[in-house]
Amino acid sequence: MNKGLKICFAVVMLVGSSQVLTAQNTLPLAVRIESGVREREPDWKMLELTGRKRGTEKGFISFTWGYGEQRVAVKVSEYGSAEKAAEDLRDRLFKVDATRVRIIELPNLGDEAYFFISEGASPNHFVIVFRQGKIITHIVGSEDVARKFAGHVSDSISAT
Repeated sequence: MNKGLKICFAVVMLVGSSQVLTAQNTLPLAVRIESGVREREPDWKMLELTGRKRGTEKGFISFTWGYGEQRVAVKVSEYGSAEKAAEDLRDRLFKVDATRVRIIELPNLGDEAYFFISEGASPNHFVIVFRQGKIITHIVGSEDVARKFAGHVSDSISAT
């Protein structure tokens, strides 16, 4: 079985087994994100894909992509409502240790977005968290890669 077919099969199995995550459209969110990244970043390879239902989230999907030595991790969580997602994000922001982590608001990404910079963090460990409707996305990678993938994921969530 070729690699592309294996990835499609893995996405179908994931989606079929974890309550299909769909945003504003009927194409499962996992498939939209994977194909959106593949189109925009053909040299990046998906290294890992997991997902399940957990806690107050309706479900989540986690991706890890790699290109050479670079890695980026993406976790996309869907909530029952935009209000619940916003409340969860606010709760997480209040729990951050402001003496060790700077939080910078990012404009033009989803409904609200934040860049977390940890004191003494590795240059490959920047975190972007954004909410788009009832979806919260966490992205961890180098600053430029995290910003680039945040845009790709946001576009995939918005895709109709």
